[in-house]
Amino acid sequence: MSRILLTGGLGFIGSHIAVTLMEAGHEPIILDNLHNSDETVLEAITQITGKKPTWVKGDVCAIDQLRAIFAHAAGPIDAVIHLAALKSVADSVADPINYYAVNVGSLLELMRAMEEAQCYRLVFSSSATVYGQAKQLPLTEQAQLHPANPYGISKLAGEYILDRACANDAKWNVISLRYFNPAGSHPSGLLGEKIDGGSQNLFAAIARHYLLPNYKLKVFGKDYDTKDGTCIRDYLHVMDLARAHLLAVEKCLTDATGYQAINLGSGGGFTVLEVLKTFEKLSQQPLPHAFEPRRAGDIAACYASTELAAALLNWRTEADLETICRDALRAIEHQRQTQSL
Repeated sequence: MSRILLTGGLGFIGSHIAVTLMEAGHEPIILDNLHNSDETVLEAITQITGKKPTWVKGDVCAIDQLRAIFAHAAGPIDAVIHLAALKSVADSVADPINYYAVNVGSLLELMRAMEEAQCYRLVFSSSATVYGQAKQLPLTEQAQLHPANPYGISKLAGEYILDRACANDAKWNVISLRYFNPAGSHPSGLLGEKIDGGSQNLFAAIARHYLLPNYKLKVFGKDYDTKDGTCIRDYLHVMDLARAHLLAVEKCLTDATGYQAINLGSGGGFTVLEVLKTFEKLSQQPLPHAFEPRRAGDIAACYASTELAAALLNWRTEADLETICRDALRAIEHQRQTQSL
């Protein structure tokens, strides 16, 4: 068993990672300020695993709180999975300075606290936004890094800082995981994505359609050079994503990794209309939608090469699109039954 500090561990992705760590016998220590989550997530994790995880309400930007966690844990913290960050692309464009201050600043404070505690094993939550416009598909880890928005820039800055730390000090073992499009939910349906959390992704929009009266589902662009004219994106089940974090942190604990950046995706992709049709099939209900003009900055297709994840972590996605959509529907139904929206 290893003690693992999990920042942002009550968020959509973090809560699934917490469950996966606990089921594998590890002890996550969750640090979360509830910026994009609430305490009902802690109850759901407890219900799924049968055990209440340690949770500290706090801010990863606060060095004194970080020091206290490392000093007062039940035993030494062996590794860190760092998810806590601001994550809205649109908000980052509107307020870039805040995104740099929080996303880069929190990483620096965390690294300082880790170094003081002599904890040098870290899995960093990065993003496919570090690539910007894809010039060749599938995207490999060697593709040009040219993020198109401040959120992506903040993630790339974090990667660069960690890469230099590993180059300067061999004690650091760091893996940056570049997510493509996480979706779905724990099969129980208890850990869905908050639809009021500002997410602009397709699955969040579909959830709003099912849960919010009079919500109009929009599809942006129908004239792309794809099989049905709509964008192709690389969706992966959030439980597959959580499993990748487990494998990555265990690799950092056992191997001298240096610095590695690894894509996490399905290795292919699905069009917007393919996703909508899958929801229609599973729910046996039509999913009305309106076509809108293309959004500025959107591209026809984006999907990952997953060869490095397979080679280094022995990881590939296991869930297909139907499984992703079915588990998302379970989470939507759970929200319908338990929340007043």
